[in-house]
Amino acid sequence: MNYAAAYFNLAQLEEDEGNFKQAIQYAGRAYGIEPDNLEYRYVYSTLLVQMDRGSEAIYNLRKIVEKWPWHHGAHYNLGRALIQAGQKTDGENYIEQAERVRAVQAKIDHLENTVRALPDDPYSYAALAFALRKVGRYNDAMHSYKVALYLDPGNFDIWNNVANLYLLQGDTITALATYNYIVDRNPALTDIWLNMGVVYALSNQKEKARSAWKQVLAYQSENAAALNYLKKINGN
Repeated sequence: MNYAAAYFNLAQLEEDEGNFKQAIQYAGRAYGIEPDNLEYRYVYSTLLVQMDRGSEAIYNLRKIVEKWPWHHGAHYNLGRALIQAGQKTDGENYIEQAERVRAVQAKIDHLENTVRALPDDPYSYAALAFALRKVGRYNDAMHSYKVALYLDPGNFDIWNNVANLYLLQGDTITALATYNYIVDRNPALTDIWLNMGVVYALSNQKEKARSAWKQVLAYQSENAAALNYLKKINGN
């Protein structure tokens, strides 16, 4: 165990005993050793709030909310910190947001329970992945999607969701590779070709974009979206 983890554990023990002054000293040491550790940062900040020193915690809590938008406690404590600093309206808004975040987390908890009850059902994992993706937990979502694909490797809907998630993460190369993987196995999936064309166009690969949209027309000659995209890329 490193020193930061030891101090963090001591902070939690002291907090459990109600010794906030001692707890914040230990939490501050843990956070000082590992300033990039969000958990240490969060506990240190919430202890400041509990000691009515919320104005000192606002900056950290805002950063934590940015990194953990799904975290109910971060929103709630930021709200409390703002109220302590005299920013009542903003604080109340964050406390209201905390309740919305809590409701979303309750849904995710339910989906996680479903996964545990149905561990061989790919759609349970896909549903959990979709919910995680919506709250910005992209790494967790990708893990659930990959479990779903392990259980049902031929499910192109799930493969498409994986490709879209790569795009959300800014990984255009892997997204395009995934789209290509799908159409190599099922070239009649026009929605995939359509998406590929858009990504190629945004990546300034115009010839590949044209080719993808022409594939759409090979299966659906009157596809309005493909026709419109081709018209735009051809400058008409």
